[in-house]
Amino acid sequence: MRAGGRVSELKARLRAVREGALLYPFTTMKVGGPAELYVEADTSQKLVEAVIAARETGVPYFVMAGGSNLVIDDAGLSGLVIRYTASNLVADNLTIGCEGGLELWALVQEAANRGWAGLENSAGIPGSVGGAVFGNAGAFGHSIGDITESGIILTPANSLETVGNDYFRFRYRHSYLKESGDILLSVKLKFKPGNKEELWKKMKEILALRAEKHPPHDWPCAGSFFKNIEKADEPYGKLAAGILLDKVGAKNLRIGQAGVYFKHANIIVNHGGARFADIRRLANLMRQKVQEEFGITLEEEIRYVDGLGSRSV
Repeated sequence: MRAGGRVSELKARLRAVREGALLYPFTTMKVGGPAELYVEADTSQKLVEAVIAARETGVPYFVMAGGSNLVIDDAGLSGLVIRYTASNLVADNLTIGCEGGLELWALVQEAANRGWAGLENSAGIPGSVGGAVFGNAGAFGHSIGDITESGIILTPANSLETVGNDYFRFRYRHSYLKESGDILLSVKLKFKPGNKEELWKKMKEILALRAEKHPPHDWPCAGSFFKNIEKADEPYGKLAAGILLDKVGAKNLRIGQAGVYFKHANIIVNHGGARFADIRRLANLMRQKVQEEFGITLEEEIRYVDGLGSRSV
């Protein structure tokens, strides 16, 4: 399906735009068909140019980066897909500023190597820094929003603005970026003094724990599929969705080549050639079983992309 708007004009304005680029290699779930138009933005300026060009020509667009929390339609996406890969980093005086395309794991290691504390609980979380801010990613009671000092955004009015922590309205697995239409270009994070050896010891413990419960790195998946349930009397104030899913036998569920990981009931893996529809059907079945047994409606942590929308990273 061709996107609306002046596609030919958009192609003329952008450099290195490709047609029909397959998206599955850019997602950890390894699902995703061709983009009508695709461009990589390895600088923040290129991202701004691509987004503004799409807006001004009326072509729908979709911004992604690490692709760790996305399940993209294998039928493909119309319009323009922009993959943000800019990854510059500047560190000084317990502060790190970096572009949104930087891998989160690279940022975690940079901070730990400097003996700066605040992000060590995110060891092993895949994806980009921009995606982490977008979804307020974190683990063990800590999230990236806790140490976010400011960010540079491109607003829906095509202006560049520097905004503080309050602007993001962080809450559990959520930021205002999911609602506002803003595009995050870069972020500044504020750390606390720590001990390099102690930080790495903690991070290695977290990585070992993840290795016990999570699929190997070469298994396609999108990490935890559903959000945990906010419950004050549970550890970190959350009831793990995986506990409920385990109790309803989710580890035995499989539809097509999409199946629940045998060690973690809140992770769906692609056994090879899984279809978008199968993943979604499996997730719906998992949610239905928890709803019927416990009266709790699980909410996806991942994002389905089965049309073309903006603001995702």
